[in-house]
Amino acid sequence: MVVSDSSMAGSVLKRLAEEKGFSGKKLAKAIGVAPETVSRHMNNRTHMSKVDAAKYAEVLGVTPNLFIVDEQRIPIKGFLDNTHTVSLYNSLNSKVIVGNCYLPEHLIAFQYPPELESWMRGRLLFINGKHVEDGIVSDKIQRNLSICKIRDEETIRLCIPYPLANFGIESYDPNFRQKWHLLNPYISQANSIEHIAPVALDWGTHVMIALQNPSDLYMTIHNT
Repeated sequence: MVVSDSSMAGSVLKRLAEEKGFSGKKLAKAIGVAPETVSRHMNNRTHMSKVDAAKYAEVLGVTPNLFIVDEQRIPIKGFLDNTHTVSLYNSLNSKVIVGNCYLPEHLIAFQYPPELESWMRGRLLFINGKHVEDGIVSDKIQRNLSICKIRDEETIRLCIPYPLANFGIESYDPNFRQKWHLLNPYISQANSIEHIAPVALDWGTHVMIALQNPSDLYMTIHNT
């Protein structure tokens, strides 16, 4: 069995070897193959087997999955500003994050701009794209870091939703829409709690993964 047809495996191997201080010849000696074999793997002229991947991983101190898992492309749908408001990309400036990983296929991402003057700069937030596509308000958003679309508005926010007390109205009103207080997730202790009070949602889904440095997981961002 061989690694997928993706060119990522060779690129990852080359980058890891450089980071760990291995030349092609040194790496070949460490795993017991000819230097030409390592060169072919690094330049994607030959697919490495799972056995080869395991040997590289042992020498380089990483998991074999970096070489074996198929390339995954996760769309970055928009960016967040200092107020944690989301702006969507259009088709001309959309981006994608690429890597060899085991992340769910339904994920989409939003990113704080790398040039932002804040500790949040470059941070990626991954959410369930099916909830967005299908207009679902997940029951997991309650008191969890979430991204929500306010009903009948264009506003999309990163927030911590707290449900508004409804006194059982939903039990007899078929048109009932739960309303939420959307709290600022990064409010400082010096300030009073800010919120948008109270609103119904078109969709809402909790943040599944927050990633500060994609390169830590050998993932890269590309324009599409």
